[in-house]
Amino acid sequence: MASSRIWIPAFSGTVPNSATAAASVTVVHGTNWSWPFLSFWGSGGGSSDTLAYFHATVPDAYSANANFTIRIYWSCATGTVGHNVSWDVGYIGRADDGAMDTAPTATVTVNDVVLATGDLHIALAAFVAPTLAAGNLIQLSLNRDYDEADGGTALTTA
Repeated sequence: MASSRIWIPAFSGTVPNSATAAASVTVVHGTNWSWPFLSFWGSGGGSSDTLAYFHATVPDAYSANANFTIRIYWSCATGTVGHNVSWDVGYIGRADDGAMDTAPTATVTVNDVVLATGDLHIALAAFVAPTLAAGNLIQLSLNRDYDEADGGTALTTA
C-alpha cells in the first residue's frame, strides 16, 4: 500500500472570525533555533477552546476512503506533567463543485499527555474509512478543547 505525507506548517493555519477563540500565529526565538507556531492559549488566558483551520490537497497516490492519520506536533510553555491536552480534529473533503462552508464530516478527539514543558509532543488522530479521494481539497479543523480531560496550556507547531 502506498503511503503519502503532507506537511502543513503552523503558519499556514487560518483562524476563525467568530465567537470561538482563535489561535494566533507567532514565532518563538530559542537560543539555537526560531520556529513558527500557533498559540492555542486563546484570548481567555487558556480558559477557552481555541481553533484554527488548515487546507491541503489529498495526494494523487491516496486510495479513496483509505484510513489516514493526522499528526499534531505541539509543545507547551506551561502545564503539569502527566496532565492531558485535548485536541478535537475534524476534516471534510471537497471535490469539484463541493460546498465549501459545511460542518466537518468527522471529528476525532485526542488526549495527549504533557511529558515535559518545552519539549516536542506528537499526538495522533486516526480517521477510519473517511470520505476522501485523491485530488480532493481537505479542510482540517484543529481545536484545543480546554474543558475536556485536563485542558492544559498548549502551543502547537502543527
